[in-house]
Amino acid sequence: REGCVANKVEHRGGVGVLDDAVDEDGSVFLVMELLEGETLEARCQRQGGRLAPADALVIIHALLDVLASPHQHGVPHRDVTPSNVFVTHEGAVKLLDFGIARLREPDSEAITGSVPGTLGTPGFMPPEQARGLWQELDARTDLWAVGAVLYRTLAGRSVHVGRTPSELLWYGLPIRLQTQ
Repeated sequence: REGCVANKVEHRGGVGVLDDAVDEDGSVFLVMELLEGETLEARCQRQGGRLAPADALVIIHALLDVLASPHQHGVPHRDVTPSNVFVTHEGAVKLLDFGIARLREPDSEAITGSVPGTLGTPGFMPPEQARGLWQELDARTDLWAVGAVLYRTLAGRSVHVGRTPSELLWYGLPIRLQTQ
């Protein structure tokens, strides 16, 4: 499924899946294009925790361009993080890990994919994803995450900071006050 979704990107910033097969022991594997470079997270760490604003904006602009293609096909990535953004030695931006992206069928509310509940990276999830409102996830989900990635690259820390993944999810949830 990941290979099918990844190949739907149809953009030079998508990672091409060249083949898939099942090993003798029953393990499924993908053969993907070889990338040489580093993740955006590694680049931030190498440069002291953050990037210069001009460098961050070039990468974010390229990331938005990559996301436009799957969004046109109704496929939100749902896990845009600095670890899933890869910058090649030539400066090309590639979006990794379409493993939790879901294909939305036209004229249908059905979403295909893995079981909801543990999908995504808490520090980069919009509130609707943290709350498990799966039918509300769309391209805007990724745009929120891109904003969180930009914040991480400029500030040197995530939008939400917590001691555990669950605590990060709570920080992402809007607080609702009950009135009587």
